[in-house]
Amino acid sequence: MRLISQVNMGNLTANVKIPAGNYKEFVLHFPGTNGATAVTAADLGSIRLTYQGRQVQFVSFDRLQSINNMKGGAVLFNSTASGSLEAVAFLPQAIPGDLLNVLHVSNSDNAYLELNYSQAGGLVSSGTLTVYGV
Repeated sequence: MRLISQVNMGNLTANVKIPAGNYKEFVLHFPGTNGATAVTAADLGSIRLTYQGRQVQFVSFDRLQSINNMKGGAVLFNSTASGSLEAVAFLPQAIPGDLLNVLHVSNSDNAYLELNYSQAGGLVSSGTLTVYGV
């Protein structure tokens, strides 16, 4: 697992450049502290993958967590009002069972993960979005 980016959740959006490499999935980790209201998975917005300026994937965080739960078991989501926030989701880039099917990004490619979690902005008092490549 390779750390790609860490972004302060106060930014409300993140545009993360994906470095050169081969990726079977991206791991999105939202650790933080809620304000007076607990954040829901829907508040964590949407994820868009663009490659060479074209949209390749677009999914809401809550839908991605539902897919993760169906395909791989329960993924972490814990949110308490005036307490901790811990949320994880996996954004697959490969077909399960096909080890040769991965996202390949070369040095000359422009690949970005665009994350929009602006709804959570007023609900989270502090936190850091961490993106890993696997």
